Amino acid sequence: MACAGTSDPVGVNDRRTMALLPAGRLQVQVAVACVSAEDPLLDDALAYARSHSPGRRTVVAICRLAPGCFARLAAKCATDVPSGPPLNSTQRPPKELVDIVVTRYHQSSAR
Repeated sequence: MACAGTSDPVGVNDRRTMALLPAGRLQVQVAVACVSAEDPLLDDALAYARSHSPGRRTVVAICRLAPGCFARLAAKCATDVPSGPPLNSTQRPPKELVDIVVTRYHQSSAR
């Protein structure tokens, strides 16, 4: 799972939690790696996965919703199965996603 680097302990824990979701559902090992600035870097994690599981395909899921710099950097990695962000500039975001963003905005601005 390609994530942004962070030194925030809550963010580090959130990344681990996010990796457990597809790991449990798909019954595969999911490693968290960063596109830049923090270890393990995505390319290093892919090299490790290949050396420890020869013959198995590597898949990179991007932990971002929309295209941008982060998605472009992740797309440059040497994976067998790349994935892009679920949203693109030609489509409207799902109403449910907009509702979540608006709700969280109101929650944070009420503090």
